Amino acid sequence: MEERISLTIDELMPPRYKESFTRKDREDHQKALEVLSEKRPYVLRLYPVSERIGEVCIISVDIPGIFSLYSGILGTTGFNIRAGSVFTGTRPMESPPPLRRKGYAIHRRDRIRSRRLIIDRFTGVLEEGKDFSSWKAEFETRLSRAYRFIMEASTLEEGLERAREELALEVARYLHTHREILPPYMYPVLVVHDLSIEEYTRIRVASIDTPFFLYALGTALHLNRASVENVQIATLGNQVEDTFDFVDVSGHPITDPDALNRLKLSLMLTKHFTYFIAGAPDPSRALKRFEHLLGEVLSRQEDAPDELLADPHLLDELAVVLGASDFLWEEFVRLQYDQILPLLKAPSTKGFSTPPEDLERSLGEALARAHTLEEKRQILNDWKNRELYLIDLDHLLVWNQDFRMLSERLTILAEVVVGKAMEIAWEELTRRHGLPRTVAGMEAEWAVFGLGKLGGAALGYASDLELLCVFSDQGRTDGPEAIGNAEFFERFFRQGTSLIEAKKEGIFQVDLRLRPHGDAGPLACSLESFVRYYGKGGGAHSAERLALVRMRRVAGSPVLGDRVERLRDELVYEARSIDMEEIRSLRAKQIAHKTRPGTYNVKFSPGGLVDIEYAVQILQIRYGAEIPEVRTPRIHVALEVLHRRGILKAEEADHIVEAYYFLRKVINGLRMLRGNALDLELPERGSLEYEHLARRIGYRMKDQISAADQLRYDIEAHTAYVRTFVERHLGDEALPPTPSASIADLVLGAHLAPSRVEAILSRAHLADSGRALRNIHTLTSEHPTHAAYALLVAWDVLRALPDPDMALNNWDRFYTTLPSETSEGLSRQSHFTQILSQPGRIDILLKTFSASQYLADTLIGSPQLFEWLTDPKTVHTTLSADSLLSDLHGRAPLSLEEEDFSEALRRFKQQHLLRIGVRDICFHYPLETITRELSLLAESILTHTLSYALSRTAPSLEGRSPLAFLAFGKLGGGELNYSSDLDLLPVAPPEAHAHREALNEALILFTRIITAHTDRGFLYRVDYRLRPFGEKGLLLYDTEMLKTYYRESASPWEYQAALKLRGVAGDERLSEEFVSWVKAYVQSRIRWDEVKEWNLRLRHSALQQYGRGLKKGINIKQHEGGLRDIEFGVQALQLKHLPDSPELWCGNTLTALDLLVRHGILDEEEGRTLSRNYRTLRALEHVLQLMENRQTHTLPSSGILPIVKRLDPSLDEERFKTMLDEIMHYNRDFFRRTLETTA
Repeated sequence: MEERISLTIDELMPPRYKESFTRKDREDHQKALEVLSEKRPYVLRLYPVSERIGEVCIISVDIPGIFSLYSGILGTTGFNIRAGSVFTGTRPMESPPPLRRKGYAIHRRDRIRSRRLIIDRFTGVLEEGKDFSSWKAEFETRLSRAYRFIMEASTLEEGLERAREELALEVARYLHTHREILPPYMYPVLVVHDLSIEEYTRIRVASIDTPFFLYALGTALHLNRASVENVQIATLGNQVEDTFDFVDVSGHPITDPDALNRLKLSLMLTKHFTYFIAGAPDPSRALKRFEHLLGEVLSRQEDAPDELLADPHLLDELAVVLGASDFLWEEFVRLQYDQILPLLKAPSTKGFSTPPEDLERSLGEALARAHTLEEKRQILNDWKNRELYLIDLDHLLVWNQDFRMLSERLTILAEVVVGKAMEIAWEELTRRHGLPRTVAGMEAEWAVFGLGKLGGAALGYASDLELLCVFSDQGRTDGPEAIGNAEFFERFFRQGTSLIEAKKEGIFQVDLRLRPHGDAGPLACSLESFVRYYGKGGGAHSAERLALVRMRRVAGSPVLGDRVERLRDELVYEARSIDMEEIRSLRAKQIAHKTRPGTYNVKFSPGGLVDIEYAVQILQIRYGAEIPEVRTPRIHVALEVLHRRGILKAEEADHIVEAYYFLRKVINGLRMLRGNALDLELPERGSLEYEHLARRIGYRMKDQISAADQLRYDIEAHTAYVRTFVERHLGDEALPPTPSASIADLVLGAHLAPSRVEAILSRAHLADSGRALRNIHTLTSEHPTHAAYALLVAWDVLRALPDPDMALNNWDRFYTTLPSETSEGLSRQSHFTQILSQPGRIDILLKTFSASQYLADTLIGSPQLFEWLTDPKTVHTTLSADSLLSDLHGRAPLSLEEEDFSEALRRFKQQHLLRIGVRDICFHYPLETITRELSLLAESILTHTLSYALSRTAPSLEGRSPLAFLAFGKLGGGELNYSSDLDLLPVAPPEAHAHREALNEALILFTRIITAHTDRGFLYRVDYRLRPFGEKGLLLYDTEMLKTYYRESASPWEYQAALKLRGVAGDERLSEEFVSWVKAYVQSRIRWDEVKEWNLRLRHSALQQYGRGLKKGINIKQHEGGLRDIEFGVQALQLKHLPDSPELWCGNTLTALDLLVRHGILDEEEGRTLSRNYRTLRALEHVLQLMENRQTHTLPSSGILPIVKRLDPSLDEERFKTMLDEIMHYNRDFFRRTLETTA
């Protein structure tokens, strides 16, 4: 195979690149260049500059739109770009060989290496409450997901578009949940064309810095098919000035003045428009359509840009309309560019559409211009389609998506259109054939009736118009071309209905199949045939008779209409001619033929719209003979009557009305989304279409629950209630068994066979079905409807938990501790109300209850903490040492007695352990964040306790602390575990001898408070054994005594332990001075042979001690390949290289690994592997310790699956054992290579 020609980084990049990066940076970029391929399409470098400032460098290849992807992901993860530079290579990374055949295969070009290199570097500030470690993990995950889309597609461009679609949704979600960061008004944007270079088009953009500034500009450039080559980003204060170099799709600068002006306007307007996409159902399409709209409008309306910039409300409405649906865009907006802005700019106070009382006049005036039948047809439909469009604008923008208002207005519109179409047809036919007359010479009457949604005054945007025409008498017409009445009305009805044209299949489409004999019968039926067909012994199916419940005159003779409706009442209500077996058989056929396994049809699946309609209509027929007022075509009116007459409970009637309009709203959303009235299956779960549907009907991200999940929960709850309602009133056999039964069915009392109950429980992986049913009964007995929704959310969570039985049982225990009702605070009722309004709370609750019995017991013992614990501000804010200490001062004032002070400290620690545990378990904050917060928590408690002890034993010091506490071990490294000991070294200055007795008493009191075992347990185990001479030494040394010890008596292992030495409480200056001395002394005293000898000896001793217990399980800390092998190996390398690299002095293992890689002591791959192994073992250690709040490092010898699932739900026991074996072998090999073979 021919070799590809590879180029160096300097040869690939433009000249300015070399000036912008150091040689070390360029060497790193060269290494990245060498590994880029389809298997590794990008290299990411993330560096903390400070706790909230970070630097990002992404090395990848150029794909159109990639810059906006990067800047968008950075923005949605809370990274505000303040500076940066983007460079694009001048040529492909490799020149590919010519394609050639080898057998039947053709060598394919590597899709990555055949493209130009890009190096994008950004410096930015993290949003409040985020720390670098947690942000880093989030950004890495999001970028990895985006590249997965890119690489899995057939072309990189297609993959990037898929990633950008998802990103637009994330941007919209972020803007919706962070509305407080949006600019108060639209700041001006200055766009200047810089003519100083010829190879690119250079534009400088200046404005006030606002969120997603670069994402918006990058999006505008991409949608205008401009290829970004280089970018310079600069921010001074709140002013931003960015420079973009770009070319057109052919690689040439854009020089056409008109094209440049359009592009500059696009940059200005798209920047502002982006802030409004939170309101768009489909944000990605809204952005694309906005660019299309600008291209059309800017060329026709010179004042359009000023109108858009002057009116933020206009952009807000445009975002909603442009992102609403393909149908609305393709059929209306795209064809009426010139009208959309004036229309949105000046709606009347009543909305966009014509008021109902003016519809007939408006249509009449439009038709007055027509002279021929064809012209009338065209005007009728153009007018109808425009009104449909305007009604949908009202629905989206004015009525707050009120479906009842939509139904009412669509029904009135349909009646006007049908009436006018029949009037036109009447004029045409009577002119030719004369008036139809009876045998007695009287004029025959006719009426058109609406059935289904039209009859029930409940039309949706894309509902069919189900019509039935009835005429009064047989006879003949009296015109020049006389024909029989039957033929006349046949022609009349055919011509009238044919004038109404559907815009698309099923969109306001006339449906005549509900007439007698269906498609086989005449279009218009006589009154006589109507009575004969629907009467006793007639040919009507029970479902056809049932449909007459919703029959209502919409056009023609009111007298005949009333007469037909009275006859309908006799035939349907009084004769009670419905055969329930026929209805059941029909429903079974509908489910069999109109639904597909694994999908849910909102109309025909069990619990869907048809079941509400059939059930209510059957109840109307059942009680209609005795209760005349129940004879109404309107479902909600029928339900009100049934409630008023005591047949339905108020709650039942309300829930069914709510379910009815909810399902109608979903169907309406589906029809608008797809532009088709026939496809009523819900989109695939997890798809973008499902999210777009949810957003289309008004859902938005709420409390970490996506719009799609909220919609799904509501669908399951409502359809379960419908199924229960049908079974309760029509019997168990009214619906065939459905595999879609959910926990809501179980809660709401549906009759379910034991096997189906087991199936529902097994979907949540509940092993103890008996206890689970008891738990569910406790949770749902008082408030079943609210509990049903909560359990729907819970079921999604439970099925993904490592121990769902434990979680459900703890939830039961927690719920039982709550009061039934209370005027303030949490109660059983308000608990479910909270979950309904903030469903993310149940996710936190159950994940915590499944992961840690200790945390579960803590929360069950203090249920008032639930609201605080599940508040996003609580769980997503990284607390500083100062904020913790300030909180502690308020919770445990120094004036308290010792017992009360000790109790307050324990409550404080438990509360914050809960908070940290939730961040760890539920939100997967990275190890560095969790261990640092555990360390800060301990430091705040130590500091406050020391202040208390000194105030009690040495009040003469007046709050001054002549003591300092230094920490070794995990606390010293800022990497504390949940159950770590605190390795402390108390120190004092030499001049503190005068207070020695008081200070010793303070130490005793301090230790007693920290270590005493109360009802709430101890605060921490404190270990003073690392002080000079261990347990035989003094409890308190001054710094001069310590220095003497280090000079004369310290062992090499104590030098190594000193790497982690750090002040954690008391006199900061004293701590810093002594640690600086120790650091300098240890650096001068290090002997590599001693370091090796002591590390090998200590590890050998530990293996001898812990190896004896191997049968009890693997000790992930002490056994071969455990945490100690990584820690000792890393510390040994630090000590070895400290004389040449003093900056390697560091107590945190992960930071030390990073430093060793940066200094070239470990190669990047080894450093990454050791870091990953260390994180995995520490995470496993946390799982073990969180279970019961015990200091343990040993895996049980059997029954480890629950532990495995807590670590990673995707693992099974065998894969875990294989992974652990590989990790520990690698770690042991690293230790040996470092200490047994290194010279």
